[in-house]
Amino acid sequence: MSTPSLERREAPVPGLLATRGWFEPAVATTALAVTPGARVLAICGAGEVAFSLAAAGAAVHAVDVRQAQLAYARLVLAGVVALPPASTRSMLGMAHFGRRLWFYHHVRAALDEGSRDFWDAHEGALRLGVVDQGSVERRVATLRARVLPLAVPASVLARVLAAQTMDEQRQLFRERWDTWRWHGALRMAFAPLALASVGLNSPRLAAVRADYATPFADRVRRVFDTVHVGRHPGLRWALTGISDDQHAPTWLESARYEALRAGAAGIAFVHGRLLDALRDPPVGGWNAYFLADALDELSPDAAAEVLENVVRSAAPGARVVSWRLGGSYARSASVARHLVRDVAASVLASATEPIPAWSGVDVETVLRPG
Repeated sequence: MSTPSLERREAPVPGLLATRGWFEPAVATTALAVTPGARVLAICGAGEVAFSLAAAGAAVHAVDVRQAQLAYARLVLAGVVALPPASTRSMLGMAHFGRRLWFYHHVRAALDEGSRDFWDAHEGALRLGVVDQGSVERRVATLRARVLPLAVPASVLARVLAAQTMDEQRQLFRERWDTWRWHGALRMAFAPLALASVGLNSPRLAAVRADYATPFADRVRRVFDTVHVGRHPGLRWALTGISDDQHAPTWLESARYEALRAGAAGIAFVHGRLLDALRDPPVGGWNAYFLADALDELSPDAAAEVLENVVRSAAPGARVVSWRLGGSYARSASVARHLVRDVAASVLASATEPIPAWSGVDVETVLRPG
């Protein structure tokens, strides 16, 4: 069941960017093709991709410059190790109000000192349901409240979410969703001032062409053709704001939950910059890199420096996957000699990523370390 509206009061958590994975874990794990024992450097974020890689048997270093993100991921992992799935859902705010603080205090001793101090100072956010407190989730909620009602009638949204078959969903989209009203709302939502008003003003996004609404609409059409929207937890939450037991993130599914519990010891959390982590590789180098959208957050020069250090720190044949909002990134000549785009894997990853905000996913292979 969804959390009562009175529990959704604002309780900002400083530095907490995201509490849900906006990168499909299956896309990342397929692209990186990790094997048990592989050494992986991963952007932590909400932790879902790092969790998926650890569940597959990889040794994962999850790095994030935001202490709040690491505290959140550590809290989730502590819940997985100590609690059944229903209790972890409750602790994070995906279920009824229940005993969220009780569950937190049950796992509190397993957290590192910094994470304990962090959540002790933000028990109010835990009480209200921390899973909706990330700044990305707040931006999505703002767009849901301001734009979605202008774009799609509530009756159409309800029918789409209740569609029993993909054919039914596709027909509803073509006949009732994909209208002038929808396209007009997208143009309004993706105007530069509107994007800036919800904090979407990264250096890369600023360079995205002005008609971002048009390719976004194309990607939404592809999602409705290929993904059962009402059954996808991330898409369903983005459209409704509701989390329930039937539409929980994939890592909460019983078999995946147990696999993550078994692999939890393989995750090491690293507080700091991605560039610093790249400069301190393990013996033999990294076998895989999950960069999320880190390159979108950097200036072109800084992104180039990151890629140069990926090449220097990699084991031969290492795989690299990154998400982007705009066009593909330029590679310096020194990097391009060793970091080669896997075209087939990139096309597959882009086609199977269900979150339409991303313009593409790049999968690359390091031919040899620099």
